Amino acid sequence: MANIKSASKRARTSERKRNTNVGVRSRIRGLVQQYGAAVAQKDLPKAQGLLLQAQSAMDNAVGRGVIHKNAGSRHKSRLAKALVPLTKTKPKRAARTRKKTAPAPEPPVEKKIAEEKVAAP
Repeated sequence: MANIKSASKRARTSERKRNTNVGVRSRIRGLVQQYGAAVAQKDLPKAQGLLLQAQSAMDNAVGRGVIHKNAGSRHKSRLAKALVPLTKTKPKRAARTRKKTAPAPEPPVEKKIAEEKVAAP
């Protein structure tokens, strides 16, 4: 137990925040499980709706600092990849770019030697 008044208050607020964060994480896990079940049943419309809800919940959790932004992005990416086989289209790959090479040098131009003008005396 805390001996200082501010430490006891900090403990109370930390407990409140922890309970809130547990609820947010639990909601995300529930949405992900429902989404997984919809993908397993190959129910495309339901899976798409749940994907949007899960991604929105993850964005909110990232904004509140419940989960790290990279973790949120990783989970959202994995969820989206799971939906691809149901859509029967392959994901578009990034366009390959050709390696740029230096342009070919121009052929050398012959320089004309200017005749020196001799001044008349």
